[in-house]
Amino acid sequence: MNFTEYLNNLKFKGSLEIVVSDHNTGEIIRHDEDHNQLQTWVKHSLSFLNSGKPFCTWGNHGEEVNDVGGAAYSIPHYADGSNTTLITATPWTYSNALNGLVQKRDVNLGDIMDANIPIGDPVYPFFPTKMRFGTGGLDASQNPRDDISVDATTLIGVDMSYPFVVVDRAITTQHIMLSESSSNTINKVTYSVKLPGGDPNYPYNGKIISEAGLFCDAALKVGNDYNMRTGLMLSYRTFRGIVKDESIDIQFNWSWLF
Repeated sequence: MNFTEYLNNLKFKGSLEIVVSDHNTGEIIRHDEDHNQLQTWVKHSLSFLNSGKPFCTWGNHGEEVNDVGGAAYSIPHYADGSNTTLITATPWTYSNALNGLVQKRDVNLGDIMDANIPIGDPVYPFFPTKMRFGTGGLDASQNPRDDISVDATTLIGVDMSYPFVVVDRAITTQHIMLSESSSNTINKVTYSVKLPGGDPNYPYNGKIISEAGLFCDAALKVGNDYNMRTGLMLSYRTFRGIVKDESIDIQFNWSWLF
């Protein structure tokens, strides 16, 4: 049985709901919900989560990357719904309470069987933490593409200026929500972020957004491919283009159902 068959047997699936609203009045302009595509890399994430290791020592939450050759770089991490706040460090650090719960990982050596992790070192989760958006989701006829490989490691139309938007785990409104299915058990989780209006300089303004990815912070090198140095792409979806500008807010609600 391959991994896709395994997920189908588990009935593990996902969807992305998109709500576009007027920034000033709150009026809903567009509502769109459709299934997502589970990427190959979600099995890597689930393997470590199910092994009881929700974190690893190699990843990214906005810090400068300087360990993959070439010039150092960073991809901005914006706080959810914010047009000003940049996040430049992981909020998770190693402590004795995480003993046995962290996979030690190195850019050159890969996974290391070593539990010696200094107290206070940053750690990076395998669970979803952020979303990113791109402009490469449409075909020549301006319809959503359906030919993106499940092995893709990055969005199609992005560059370094396209920020990640971090799911807020602390605000009072639930941006991570657990809910029941038809069997009355909790087996659905929804992650939400907002691209805000009101600021002409917001980095996604002026772009025709047509693709989205759900990411974790843990990094993974695939051969010589370092695209996931800033986080594994777990789920992906294309959709009809949305012209982002300061007049609209865009809410993305990404759900996984197990």
